[in-house]
Amino acid sequence: MYQLWILGALDNTGSLTLLGRQMVEFPLDPALSKMVIIAVDMDCSDESLVRKPVTLFTLLGGDVESAGVLSRRLN
Repeated sequence: MYQLWILGALDNTGSLTLLGRQMVEFPLDPALSKMVIIAVDMDCSDESLVRKPVTLFTLLGGDVESAGVLSRRLN
């Protein structure tokens, strides 16, 4: 719970914040969920998600072979 509070997903009473409600929509680690949300808010989602697509793809559960195919298609 401490990590969620530090990330701003929980308020001081332990209730979900608006950011926390957005974060639960992503099947990701809380820190990665926040990164995606903040990247969109700061208009830099392209840089955050496309510079390292293989890493993000594998974090989402993709296998290494498919990540290589994805990387070749993006280049």
